[in-house]
Amino acid sequence: MKRKRPPKTQTGPRRGLAAVEAALVLPLLILVTFGAVDLAQYINLSQMLSNASREGARIASRNSTVNVKEVEDTICNYLSDAMPQLSSEQVANATSIEIKGLKGRSQITGDEMTNIDSGDPISIFVEFDFASIRWIGGLAYWGGDTKTSHTICRRE
Repeated sequence: MKRKRPPKTQTGPRRGLAAVEAALVLPLLILVTFGAVDLAQYINLSQMLSNASREGARIASRNSTVNVKEVEDTICNYLSDAMPQLSSEQVANATSIEIKGLKGRSQITGDEMTNIDSGDPISIFVEFDFASIRWIGGLAYWGGDTKTSHTICRRE
């Protein structure tokens, strides 16, 4: 009994199909990859701002801190260390810091923090322009192009 040979596969009409499939899938793959990198940058910035805000709150809560400039410098220095690709001037331009006392009698007047009593809350807002560190322009995230962090501490 003679064995039957398996039928030959047709290679002619399928020539170049892999190249067409790659041409269709590759742009989508690149888009997803760059989107993931951009989202990771946004999440990383969120964590850095949270840490900078907490660092500023730690300094603001000290009874030895007498002015707002010390807290602002601490926050800007933290962000400059966390983002070495930006100069200190670029970090200062992209950052907005607001520090205020939360009780009526313990308001921060001007640049002085000496009238805040022990145990009174202090609120620190840090806002950063995400577009200044973003690699890819385009999509706005949930908060737009700025990311904000807020920390409340009590004066020692």
